[in-house]
Amino acid sequence: MAEQEVQSCPSYNPADLTTTAGMLDYIYRCNSMTTENCMPAIVESYDRKKNVVTVKPCVNITAATGETIERESITATVLSICGGTFIINFPLEKGDTGWLITADRDISLFREHRKVINANTNRIHSIEDSFFIPDRVNDFNVEAEDEKNLVIQNLDRNIKISMGKDKIKITTKTKSKGDGTKSQDGVSSDDASETDGTSEASDSKEQSNQTTISIAEIEVGIETTGNINCKCENLTAEVKNTAQIKSQTINFEGNVNIKGNVNIDGDTDCSGNITGSAVKAGSIDLAGHVHGGVQSGGSTTGAAQ
Repeated sequence: MAEQEVQSCPSYNPADLTTTAGMLDYIYRCNSMTTENCMPAIVESYDRKKNVVTVKPCVNITAATGETIERESITATVLSICGGTFIINFPLEKGDTGWLITADRDISLFREHRKVINANTNRIHSIEDSFFIPDRVNDFNVEAEDEKNLVIQNLDRNIKISMGKDKIKITTKTKSKGDGTKSQDGVSSDDASETDGTSEASDSKEQSNQTTISIAEIEVGIETTGNINCKCENLTAEVKNTAQIKSQTINFEGNVNIKGNVNIDGDTDCSGNITGSAVKAGSIDLAGHVHGGVQSGGSTTGAAQ
Protein backbone atom coordinates (compact mmCIF):
# COMPACT_ATOMS: atom_id res chain seq x y z
CA MET A 1 0.00 0.00 0.00
CA ALA A 2 1.44 3.33 -1.05
CA GLU A 3 2.32 5.67 1.77
CA GLN A 4 -0.13 8.57 1.98
CA GLU A 5 1.33 12.05 1.66
CA VAL A 6 0.74 14.33 4.61
CA GLN A 7 0.63 18.10 4.10
CA SER A 8 2.13 20.43 6.69
CA CYS A 9 -0.52 22.96 7.67
CA PRO A 10 -1.76 24.58 10.94
CA SER A 11 -5.17 22.88 10.88
CA TYR A 12 -3.92 19.42 10.00
CA ASN A 13 -2.82 16.68 12.41
CA PRO A 14 -1.17 13.59 10.77
CA ALA A 15 -2.76 11.37 13.44
CA ASP A 16 -6.18 12.26 11.99
CA LEU A 17 -5.46 9.89 9.07
CA THR A 18 -5.02 6.83 11.24
CA THR A 19 -8.16 6.79 13.44
CA THR A 20 -11.87 7.35 12.93
CA ALA A 21 -12.04 9.62 15.99
CA GLY A 22 -9.17 11.70 14.66
CA MET A 23 -10.80 12.08 11.27
CA LEU A 24 -14.11 13.11 12.83
CA ASP A 25 -12.29 15.65 14.99
CA TYR A 26 -10.62 17.05 11.90
CA ILE A 27 -13.94 17.32 10.06
CA TYR A 28 -15.51 19.04 13.08
CA ARG A 29 -12.60 21.48 13.24
CA CYS A 30 -12.90 22.30 9.54
CA ASN A 31 -16.65 22.89 9.95
CA SER A 32 -16.08 25.10 13.00
CA MET A 33 -13.60 27.23 11.06
CA THR A 34 -16.43 28.25 8.73
CA THR A 35 -18.70 29.21 11.65
CA GLU A 36 -18.05 32.80 12.72
CA ASN A 37 -19.07 33.91 16.21
CA CYS A 38 -16.80 36.61 17.63
CA MET A 39 -13.94 38.52 16.01
CA PRO A 40 -11.77 41.45 17.23
CA ALA A 41 -11.85 44.42 14.86
CA ILE A 42 -10.49 47.95 14.38
CA VAL A 43 -12.67 50.92 13.37
CA GLU A 44 -11.99 52.42 9.95
CA SER A 45 -14.93 54.84 9.82
CA TYR A 46 -18.17 55.55 11.68
CA ASP A 47 -21.44 57.13 10.59
CA ARG A 48 -22.96 58.14 13.91
CA LYS A 49 -26.19 59.40 12.36
CA LYS A 50 -26.89 55.94 10.90
CA ASN A 51 -25.03 54.19 13.74
CA VAL A 52 -23.09 52.13 11.19
CA VAL A 53 -19.38 51.36 11.47
CA THR A 54 -16.86 50.01 8.98
CA VAL A 55 -14.25 47.83 10.68
CA LYS A 56 -11.28 45.67 9.75
CA PRO A 57 -11.30 42.17 11.33
CA CYS A 58 -8.02 41.69 13.19
CA VAL A 59 -7.43 37.93 12.74
CA ASN A 60 -6.31 36.80 9.29
CA ILE A 61 -7.38 33.59 7.57
CA THR A 62 -4.71 30.87 7.37
CA ALA A 63 -5.15 28.65 4.30
CA ALA A 64 -4.35 24.92 4.22
CA THR A 65 -1.09 25.78 2.46
CA GLY A 66 -0.10 28.09 5.31
CA GLU A 67 -0.81 31.21 3.25
CA THR A 68 -2.14 34.22 5.17
CA ILE A 69 -5.24 35.93 3.77
CA GLU A 70 -6.50 39.25 5.14
CA ARG A 71 -10.21 39.52 5.84
CA GLU A 72 -12.21 42.19 4.04
CA SER A 73 -13.65 45.17 5.90
CA ILE A 74 -17.12 44.69 7.35
CA THR A 75 -19.95 47.19 7.79
CA ALA A 76 -21.96 46.55 10.95
CA THR A 77 -24.39 48.14 13.37
CA VAL A 78 -22.84 49.51 16.56
CA LEU A 79 -24.16 48.29 19.90
CA SER A 80 -25.87 51.22 21.62
CA ILE A 81 -27.34 50.23 24.97
CA CYS A 82 -30.90 51.53 24.97
CA GLY A 83 -33.89 51.04 27.21
CA GLY A 84 -37.15 52.99 27.17
CA THR A 85 -36.26 56.53 26.13
CA PHE A 86 -32.59 56.38 27.22
CA ILE A 87 -29.51 55.46 25.21
CA ILE A 88 -25.74 55.18 25.67
CA ASN A 89 -23.80 55.84 22.48
CA PHE A 90 -20.09 56.50 21.86
CA PRO A 91 -18.36 58.85 19.36
CA LEU A 92 -16.20 56.17 17.71
CA GLU A 93 -13.01 57.25 15.98
CA LYS A 94 -10.69 55.60 13.49
CA GLY A 95 -8.39 53.17 15.30
CA ASP A 96 -10.85 52.30 18.10
CA THR A 97 -11.12 48.60 18.83
CA GLY A 98 -13.97 46.25 19.65
CA TRP A 99 -15.67 42.95 18.84
CA LEU A 100 -17.77 41.74 15.93
CA ILE A 101 -20.48 39.46 17.32
CA THR A 102 -22.16 37.30 14.67
CA ALA A 103 -25.87 36.53 14.69
CA ASP A 104 -27.23 33.00 14.10
CA ARG A 105 -29.19 34.02 10.99
CA ASP A 106 -29.43 36.73 8.34
CA ILE A 107 -30.42 39.91 10.22
CA SER A 108 -30.35 42.38 7.33
CA LEU A 109 -34.14 42.88 7.33
CA PHE A 110 -34.30 43.11 11.11
CA ARG A 111 -31.78 45.96 11.00
CA GLU A 112 -34.09 47.80 8.63
CA HIS A 113 -37.50 47.14 10.23
CA ARG A 114 -36.73 46.22 13.89
CA LYS A 115 -39.59 43.75 14.15
CA VAL A 116 -40.29 40.01 13.82
CA ILE A 117 -39.51 39.05 10.23
CA ASN A 118 -38.31 36.10 8.13
CA ALA A 119 -34.62 35.79 7.32
CA ASN A 120 -33.76 37.31 3.96
CA THR A 121 -31.33 34.49 3.03
CA ASN A 122 -30.23 31.09 4.37
CA ARG A 123 -27.01 32.53 5.79
CA ILE A 124 -26.04 31.20 9.22
CA HIS A 125 -23.25 32.43 11.51
CA SER A 126 -21.84 34.77 8.86
CA ILE A 127 -19.75 37.79 9.75
CA GLU A 128 -21.98 39.75 7.37
CA ASP A 129 -24.69 39.49 10.05
CA SER A 130 -22.68 40.91 12.92
CA PHE A 131 -22.86 43.91 15.23
CA PHE A 132 -19.93 45.79 16.74
CA ILE A 133 -19.28 46.18 20.47
CA PRO A 134 -16.77 48.99 21.24
CA ASP A 135 -14.11 47.80 23.68
CA ARG A 136 -10.79 49.42 24.62
CA VAL A 137 -9.56 45.94 25.71
CA ASN A 138 -6.56 47.33 27.61
CA ASP A 139 -4.16 50.30 27.77
CA PHE A 140 -6.33 52.43 30.08
CA ASN A 141 -6.11 53.26 33.77
CA VAL A 142 -8.59 53.79 36.60
CA GLU A 143 -7.60 55.68 39.76
CA ALA A 144 -6.80 53.55 42.80
CA GLU A 145 -9.54 55.33 44.76
CA ASP A 146 -12.10 54.05 42.23
CA GLU A 147 -11.09 50.40 42.44
CA LYS A 148 -14.56 49.36 43.67
CA ASN A 149 -16.56 52.12 41.97
CA LEU A 150 -18.50 52.39 38.74
CA VAL A 151 -16.47 54.82 36.61
CA ILE A 152 -17.25 56.81 33.47
CA GLN A 153 -14.19 58.76 32.33
CA ASN A 154 -12.07 59.79 29.38
CA LEU A 155 -8.73 58.10 28.71
CA ASP A 156 -6.77 61.04 30.14
CA ARG A 157 -8.69 60.67 33.43
CA ASN A 158 -9.19 64.43 33.67
CA ILE A 159 -12.98 64.17 33.33
CA LYS A 160 -14.64 61.51 35.45
CA ILE A 161 -17.87 60.40 37.09
CA SER A 162 -17.25 57.89 39.88
CA MET A 163 -20.12 56.16 41.69
CA GLY A 164 -19.51 54.25 44.92
CA LYS A 165 -21.80 52.73 47.55
CA ASP A 166 -22.31 56.00 49.39
CA LYS A 167 -21.13 58.81 47.12
CA ILE A 168 -21.02 60.17 43.59
CA LYS A 169 -17.93 62.11 42.59
CA ILE A 170 -17.75 64.35 39.51
CA THR A 171 -14.23 65.52 38.69
CA THR A 172 -12.86 67.87 36.04
CA LYS A 173 -9.16 68.64 35.86
CA THR A 174 -7.04 70.91 33.71
CA LYS A 175 -3.29 70.91 33.40
CA SER A 176 -1.09 73.91 32.70
CA LYS A 177 1.59 73.54 30.00
CA GLY A 178 3.80 76.15 31.63
CA ASP A 179 3.12 78.73 28.95
CA GLY A 180 -0.11 80.13 30.36
CA THR A 181 -2.29 77.77 28.31
CA LYS A 182 -4.23 74.74 29.39
CA SER A 183 -4.21 71.16 28.23
CA GLN A 184 -6.10 68.02 29.15
CA ASP A 185 -3.40 65.48 28.44
CA GLY A 186 -2.53 64.36 31.93
CA VAL A 187 -3.61 64.00 35.50
CA SER A 188 -2.66 66.46 38.18
CA SER A 189 -4.16 67.75 41.40
CA ASP A 190 -5.60 70.79 39.70
CA ASP A 191 -9.19 71.99 39.65
CA ALA A 192 -11.74 69.44 40.78
CA SER A 193 -15.38 69.46 41.79
CA GLU A 194 -17.15 66.62 43.50
CA THR A 195 -20.53 65.75 44.94
CA ASP A 196 -20.53 63.15 47.70
CA GLY A 197 -22.78 64.57 50.42
CA THR A 198 -19.93 66.97 51.08
CA SER A 199 -19.19 68.52 47.70
CA GLU A 200 -16.15 70.64 47.21
CA ALA A 201 -13.77 71.89 44.54
CA SER A 202 -10.06 72.33 45.12
CA ASP A 203 -7.69 74.38 43.00
CA SER A 204 -3.94 74.16 42.58
CA LYS A 205 -1.78 76.77 44.29
CA GLU A 206 0.62 76.68 41.35
CA GLN A 207 -1.93 77.69 38.75
CA SER A 208 -5.27 79.45 38.46
CA ASN A 209 -7.19 77.34 35.97
CA GLN A 210 -10.96 77.69 35.87
CA THR A 211 -13.25 74.68 35.94
CA THR A 212 -16.56 75.14 34.15
CA ILE A 213 -19.54 72.80 34.46
CA SER A 214 -22.33 73.76 32.06
CA ILE A 215 -25.93 72.70 32.69
CA ALA A 216 -28.65 73.75 30.26
CA GLU A 217 -32.34 72.96 29.79
CA ILE A 218 -32.50 70.48 32.70
CA GLU A 219 -33.68 70.50 36.29
CA VAL A 220 -31.06 69.71 38.92
CA GLY A 221 -31.95 68.60 42.43
CA ILE A 222 -29.48 68.00 45.27
CA GLU A 223 -30.65 66.44 48.51
CA THR A 224 -28.30 65.76 51.39
CA THR A 225 -28.44 65.40 55.15
CA GLY A 226 -24.95 66.90 55.44
CA ASN A 227 -23.31 70.08 54.21
CA ILE A 228 -22.59 71.17 50.65
CA ASN A 229 -19.41 73.21 50.37
CA CYS A 230 -18.14 74.79 47.18
CA LYS A 231 -14.66 76.32 46.99
CA CYS A 232 -13.42 77.63 43.68
CA GLU A 233 -11.74 80.63 42.13
CA ASN A 234 -14.67 81.56 39.89
CA LEU A 235 -18.27 80.36 39.94
CA THR A 236 -20.74 81.47 37.28
CA ALA A 237 -24.40 80.46 37.23
CA GLU A 238 -26.83 81.50 34.52
CA VAL A 239 -30.53 80.89 35.16
CA LYS A 240 -33.20 81.77 32.59
CA ASN A 241 -36.10 82.21 34.99
CA THR A 242 -35.91 81.80 38.77
CA ALA A 243 -33.43 80.13 41.09
CA GLN A 244 -34.69 79.21 44.55
CA ILE A 245 -32.48 78.37 47.52
CA LYS A 246 -34.13 77.26 50.76
CA SER A 247 -31.86 77.17 53.77
CA GLN A 248 -31.83 78.15 57.43
CA THR A 249 -28.54 79.99 56.95
CA ILE A 250 -26.50 80.92 53.86
CA ASN A 251 -22.98 82.16 54.45
CA PHE A 252 -20.89 84.05 51.89
CA GLU A 253 -17.21 84.64 52.59
CA GLY A 254 -15.65 87.22 50.29
CA ASN A 255 -17.01 89.81 47.88
CA VAL A 256 -20.46 89.35 46.34
CA ASN A 257 -21.34 91.25 43.17
CA ILE A 258 -24.98 91.39 42.07
CA LYS A 259 -26.15 92.84 38.77
CA GLY A 260 -29.90 93.40 38.94
CA ASN A 261 -32.59 93.92 41.56
CA VAL A 262 -32.48 92.40 45.04
CA ASN A 263 -35.73 91.86 46.94
CA ILE A 264 -35.57 91.00 50.66
CA ASP A 265 -38.60 89.82 52.66
CA GLY A 266 -37.28 90.05 56.20
CA ASP A 267 -34.81 91.93 58.37
CA THR A 268 -31.35 92.95 57.19
CA ASP A 269 -28.46 93.25 59.63
CA CYS A 270 -25.20 94.86 58.55
CA SER A 271 -22.03 95.25 60.63
CA GLY A 272 -20.29 97.31 57.93
CA ASN A 273 -21.06 100.31 55.76
CA ILE A 274 -23.83 100.45 53.17
CA THR A 275 -22.97 102.67 50.21
CA GLY A 276 -25.29 103.48 47.33
CA SER A 277 -25.97 106.16 44.76
CA ALA A 278 -29.66 106.14 45.71
CA VAL A 279 -30.90 104.79 49.05
CA LYS A 280 -34.53 105.09 50.20
CA ALA A 281 -36.20 104.36 53.52
CA GLY A 282 -39.89 104.08 52.70
CA SER A 283 -40.72 107.15 50.61
CA ILE A 284 -37.74 109.17 51.92
CA ASP A 285 -34.71 109.53 49.68
CA LEU A 286 -31.76 109.44 52.10
CA ALA A 287 -29.44 111.18 49.63
CA GLY A 288 -31.63 114.30 49.48
CA HIS A 289 -33.08 114.13 53.01
CA VAL A 290 -32.21 117.18 55.25
CA HIS A 291 -32.86 117.94 58.93
CA GLY A 292 -33.65 121.57 59.86
CA GLY A 293 -32.55 123.43 63.02
CA VAL A 294 -29.53 121.25 63.75
CA GLN A 295 -27.36 122.69 66.59
CA SER A 296 -24.01 121.83 68.08
CA GLY A 297 -24.19 118.79 70.34
CA GLY A 298 -26.58 116.92 68.07
CA SER A 299 -29.86 118.49 69.42
CA THR A 300 -32.53 119.66 67.03
CA THR A 301 -35.15 122.35 67.40
CA GLY A 302 -36.98 121.96 64.15
CA ALA A 303 -38.96 119.20 62.56
CA ALA A 304 -37.51 117.05 59.89
CA GLN A 305 -37.98 118.46 56.42
